[in-house]
Amino acid sequence: MKTLFEHRELPLEDFRKVGLLSGDRIALDPYDLNALLFGRRTSPITLNNLEANGFKIEKIDLKLSLDRTPDGALSLALHPIYKRPQYHKLLEDYEADSLLDASISNIVKVYQGGEKKGVEAVIEYDAQTRSFIAYDPRQIEAPFAINGITLDEHQAKDFRLGAIVDLGDGTKFQHRASEALGLLSNRSALIFSHGNTGPFQHTLIRDISGFPSSKDRQLHYSSPAFQDALKEYNPANYAAIADANHVDEYRETWMKPKR
Repeated sequence: MKTLFEHRELPLEDFRKVGLLSGDRIALDPYDLNALLFGRRTSPITLNNLEANGFKIEKIDLKLSLDRTPDGALSLALHPIYKRPQYHKLLEDYEADSLLDASISNIVKVYQGGEKKGVEAVIEYDAQTRSFIAYDPRQIEAPFAINGITLDEHQAKDFRLGAIVDLGDGTKFQHRASEALGLLSNRSALIFSHGNTGPFQHTLIRDISGFPSSKDRQLHYSSPAFQDALKEYNPANYAAIADANHVDEYRETWMKPKR
């Protein structure tokens, strides 16, 4: 699966400044590092003895993301946890309120001025940092298939726009920029298939969070489609799984590790 940013582009000096570089190794959880490479925010992390604008902060909880500067280089962005919601300039008050009370999960806006005239932006609310996130849906890669079920054109578009996609077998999922894994689902594990070939053509993602507005518990991940996909892709890509009953033993770079 193609990432938005390349590992070789990571701004190591920025990581060093915030105490997240040990030698040449970035001291982040693998799935948080992948979140950065895919253009998402990390999960909340704690930084100690941070110096910024002449001040020294003993301890702060925040999220990280990557930005591309005008000269093309990457820089590390810090997203502190605010006491009050930080409103977004593209949102009307009623739109922001709808996101804040979770009556809607996101809203699609169009830039009407400046260099980004006519460009869509999907805006969602990150309740953990109490701030809004805007992303360009053109930069989101929709999966070719989920649990072996191929997405049609409309489902792929809905995924990029952050709408809930229904596979038709009871499985639902949604792209979510504020989640380190990049999605929510009513099942805790999904098998993503990508259009490219290679050892990571099929990706098993587990520990997926459920929809926050849903009163229903997540369905068991082991749907018939999931089991079929697991058996079909097992030899080349799921060598760590002895059989379908040992899915929780699987380890893979793109998956959230157990804590």
